[in-house]
Amino acid sequence: MQLYKDKYPGPDPQDCPRNIPKHQAMKSGCINADHPDKYGHYREAAYAQTKLHWFWKLNHIFEKLTIMKNFTGYVTLIEEDHYVTPDMLHVFHEMVAAKSRLCAQCRVLTLGNYEKKPSYSFSNEVVIAADFISSKHNMAMSINKETYEHIKRHNQEFCNYDDYNWDWSLQYIGKENIVGRLPTMIVKTPRVYHIGDCGVHHKGKKCNPEEKVKPITDLIQANQGKLYPTNLKVGRPTSTTSIAYKKFKANGGWGDKRDHDLCASFML
Repeated sequence: MQLYKDKYPGPDPQDCPRNIPKHQAMKSGCINADHPDKYGHYREAAYAQTKLHWFWKLNHIFEKLTIMKNFTGYVTLIEEDHYVTPDMLHVFHEMVAAKSRLCAQCRVLTLGNYEKKPSYSFSNEVVIAADFISSKHNMAMSINKETYEHIKRHNQEFCNYDDYNWDWSLQYIGKENIVGRLPTMIVKTPRVYHIGDCGVHHKGKKCNPEEKVKPITDLIQANQGKLYPTNLKVGRPTSTTSIAYKKFKANGGWGDKRDHDLCASFML
């Protein structure tokens, strides 16, 4: 939307309004009348751009950046409202080193989680192995070129799945289409925290990330001696890291064929 303010992939004035019924959209002649999502809603650029940008970013990192040409290691995806602990890189390297021993089949390493009461006293050395769950394992996830190629092979399923969320779409191809799914190694005690109160899914809230930083820094300060673990071990999954396998319901917002085609074009 920043670059295309009044035309696709930004909001085109001739696009169909989100809530117009399809029969009225067909009569009106709006551009995307043939392609509402599964719930009967038409494209909203502010939401559709998130999945487009994420998939473009993966392709750009692994295939377009010169510095990445011969790089076979991991790329960690950290967002602007993430807060990292002092030992984040140390723990990341420990996870990479221990992967063959603890979770050889894991395709994703995740440095953040949504534990409400994280404990460095009892779980600073613990990692969990579980299938990728969008709402649990999407924070500070790390993948290498091999995993990227794994995702790339299923770009049509990813790009055609009627969900504007990249993480739910990734979960879908892991659960439904990719043999072996997307097994993930997750730190039990987070090394990356989410501090943002504003964004796509938050409306009308007061944005004050400083309020969220204070308890995190206090927690880290109180556990200085428990950081930088050197002997990682696998622990038992908890409610925040493991969910029974089931069919997940798409969130919609991704019925527009223009989005399907643009998304898939990034992998050509």
